[in-house]
Amino acid sequence: MRLREIMQKDVIWVDADTPLAELGKLLLEQRISGLPVLSSEGELMGVVSKTDLLRNQAELAKSGQGSREVWEIMSAEVLSAGPDDDVKDVAKKMLERRVHRVVVFEGTRMVGIASAFDFLKVAAAGPADTSI
Repeated sequence: MRLREIMQKDVIWVDADTPLAELGKLLLEQRISGLPVLSSEGELMGVVSKTDLLRNQAELAKSGQGSREVWEIMSAEVLSAGPDDDVKDVAKKMLERRVHRVVVFEGTRMVGIASAFDFLKVAAAGPADTSI
């Protein structure tokens, strides 16, 4: 099975300078756990997740100091893959790197994203659907 078969093609993303309150609202409204972060030039800068947001909120509650914009809490290290990469190979890389999403590129163009939830759906479908 190829990554293109399970990835989400309509990628929701945020600008690096998006306020954290707006990020939280977007995550809730879209029912997603994380998304890519793009620069003003459209370059991928990182990924940000609800865990990053919650960690920041905990720091704010604890010390009174917290971040205000997405670029301050995002993870700059991004796992990327191609749409024709094998789902099983990508899942192994995600486990090794302990990440919950992979950004999918065709050349230099972002064409999708797959989260751990997308991989779970494949696994839950069982062996008849080429499990991971």
